[in-house]
Amino acid sequence: MGVKFKIIITALMVIGFAAGFCNALYPQITAYDIERIHIFFFNLCCGGTIILHYTQATNKTCYKTGAFFLLSVVFSVTAFLNLYIISIIILLILAFITETVRIKKFSFFPFQFFQSNVPTAKKIHQASLLCLSIGLILSVLAIINQQYYQIINSNKA
Repeated sequence: MGVKFKIIITALMVIGFAAGFCNALYPQITAYDIERIHIFFFNLCCGGTIILHYTQATNKTCYKTGAFFLLSVVFSVTAFLNLYIISIIILLILAFITETVRIKKFSFFPFQFFQSNVPTAKKIHQASLLCLSIGLILSVLAIINQQYYQIINSNKA
């Protein structure tokens, strides 16, 4: 990962950190849930990008990692602005990118989880990619449920 990309990731983390405090410091801002930006920037944009970069094991940022990063930032903004159709499409693309990287590094089915000779670090690495993919797909389902069908009613308290 180049120095410029590290600076961009760090800046995004700082913005996400600051966004986490916005609702507490500025409660009069109620049109949007600014804390969402905190979660998206920290976990999806930075965390997901770093996992993909580590998986691809190169010093330079691969096009898939760069695409994931840019699309995750776009997703964060579209979800923040309640543009859900665009958000769903982006989430599906992010899941596809994650799965292509995971399958190339490991395999479609996580056989290594059940092999005692595979180091635990490799199992955790693959699990992190699986969790990212599953989380992206579950996010699509949650958005569809919450915004369009309400199959499962999840009223916030």
